Amino acid sequence: MPGQESVLNPRGRMLIKNIIETEQILSSILWGANRAEPIAVYDRILRPKEYVRSHLIDRFVNFTKSMFEPMSAPTEVLTKVSERSERAL
Repeated sequence: MPGQESVLNPRGRMLIKNIIETEQILSSILWGANRAEPIAVYDRILRPKEYVRSHLIDRFVNFTKSMFEPMSAPTEVLTKVSERSERAL
């Protein structure tokens, strides 16, 4: 039902409880990474903020690719549609 995900609705709040908790945890991680100073590990400098940022970008890019993989290029879709319409005639 539309509106069930509303935070003001107790039943809807239970449906999105995991999303709210995940958002709070992610906010804490990002806050900590943003506040952390660069750390020297042997001969390298680890920058937590940059490390977290690069991993978030990778995850976002992979998620976006997975959403659009099933889709074909517009020219392929147009070719398939025209072939099917010719068969129908």
